[in-house]
Amino acid sequence: MLKNGQSLPSNLCKYEQIKDQIYNINISWASKPKSNDRETNEYVYDMATFEGISYLGARSPLTQIAEQIKGIREDWKPIAQGAKKVKADVYTSSDRNEERTYLQEQHDLAIKRRDEKREKRLESGE
Repeated sequence: MLKNGQSLPSNLCKYEQIKDQIYNINISWASKPKSNDRETNEYVYDMATFEGISYLGARSPLTQIAEQIKGIREDWKPIAQGAKKVKADVYTSSDRNEERTYLQEQHDLAIKRRDEKREKRLESGE
């Protein structure tokens, strides 16, 4: 019996064998443990709707996550073992202050040049 949110995947046959099948799915469950009252859900599952669909890689999100974690682990293994170094650009507070000062000077210079060009245009009557 499947619980809410569970699924039961199956790869027992090839799609070609079931592509023309239409399945009527009936699901029922007890809304409370040990209850005789059951809720139901019914729907039609037409296999022809999957014609032409293909998947690259894992279809399950959990499998995709596991594969990504495995890749991260493999990428970081030599670093963790000390066999490979991490290339890092490290900036200190003084580096950031120096860059901020430089950028401000460049900005001020650009404003000054712009204003000088405006003054020349106004003086020449353009």
